[in-house]
Amino acid sequence: MEIFDHSKQFSNALNKYLEFIRAKLKSPIPMEREQNGKMNTTLLYVNGKRIWLKAEYQPIIHLPENRIFRYETLARFYTSNGELIPTQSMIEEIEACGLINQVTDFIFDLICRLIYCKKTLSISFNLSPLIFNNIEYLDKLYQICLLYDVNPSSIEIELSEKITQKQLMEGVTFFKQSESVWLHDLTR
Repeated sequence: MEIFDHSKQFSNALNKYLEFIRAKLKSPIPMEREQNGKMNTTLLYVNGKRIWLKAEYQPIIHLPENRIFRYETLARFYTSNGELIPTQSMIEEIEACGLINQVTDFIFDLICRLIYCKKTLSISFNLSPLIFNNIEYLDKLYQICLLYDVNPSSIEIELSEKITQKQLMEGVTFFKQSESVWLHDLTR
């Protein structure tokens, strides 16, 4: 009995279908996963430009014990010809055109996949000020943790340096709400 691998045929058909849909819509689809096996890379369409988003992991080392105790997830943006785009300016452009939730979804999904595979990892990522006090969005992130069977305490949220003092003070309520929601669900 011969086994056929139809995954390439399916991938090619899917790509042709996406091209057909784009032509019909006459507007780019904001985000699509790269199909060549690079799971930490995705293609964005930002203001008509093709931008590659890549998640990279920076180790945080505890010097007294000389060990890596956490990783920080970094978003890196590249032009279609491979040039690195300054992160801060690209984030501002992504926030302005309303793609920040999709970028955060992509990064968070990768974090959960990695923690699922390496249970002892602790990983952090930056949270945009645009979604800083959004309890519904935080609940969505929590649901992604459940999907991957990942303990949310393995994920640290870093607050963007763009968050104002006023937002931070208002955020105390947000964090108390989110903590109670997550802890309540963990004890079920």
